[in-house]
Amino acid sequence: MSTPISPPPVEGTGRNDLPAYVSNGLLGLRVRPNALSPGVMMVSGFSGEDPIRHVEAAAAAPYPLALDLALNGIWMSDVPSQVTVIRQAYDFAAAELTIELVFALDGARVHASVLTFCSRDQPTIACQSVQLRLEGAADIKLRALIDGRGVNGSPIRLKRDATGEDGAFSDGALRWQSAGALATCGIAYHTKLREVGTEPDKPSLDSDLRPSGWPAARRE
Repeated sequence: MSTPISPPPVEGTGRNDLPAYVSNGLLGLRVRPNALSPGVMMVSGFSGEDPIRHVEAAAAAPYPLALDLALNGIWMSDVPSQVTVIRQAYDFAAAELTIELVFALDGARVHASVLTFCSRDQPTIACQSVQLRLEGAADIKLRALIDGRGVNGSPIRLKRDATGEDGAFSDGALRWQSAGALATCGIAYHTKLREVGTEPDKPSLDSDLRPSGWPAARRE
């Protein structure tokens, strides 16, 4: 059987094209050219009240893979103009999206390679791996986010350092209710940071941050 043919990489942000999209049938992520900024997540079966027509419709859920990065105390989200998108590439065979970008500020530069995918083996999981390379001396900070800004609906429960009934640990969990209270969606995330050389199988990674969401939409 022949492998899927991937489209050619896109240099920069891509002009009038829609943001890249990855999905596994249950989860769908619209990933922006700055892959660390919040995009759009859709979950199969998750619906809410349309704000204009006031009828039931598919609804976006909070984005589970947002990440903010700071150079010397200045956060990327506060100075988005300092981010340059270098390259966007799909791998259709692996169902992965890789975006390369640079965050430059006051003589320091961070090169980031961001790989995003929705798991096909465990379809309730979305993953992101971020590889960082620093040029110049700088203090770097990272913060992983479940971002619900601009999403119709409201949080009804929030936990930090949450532990599930099966003992599984996460950095945090959120229960989100759609507009009109038509459905709820649960999202949890877990992060891991790894330095160069700590794991011989992937020695090229400067850091490996994997926020993972486990959304499950249901009627109530």
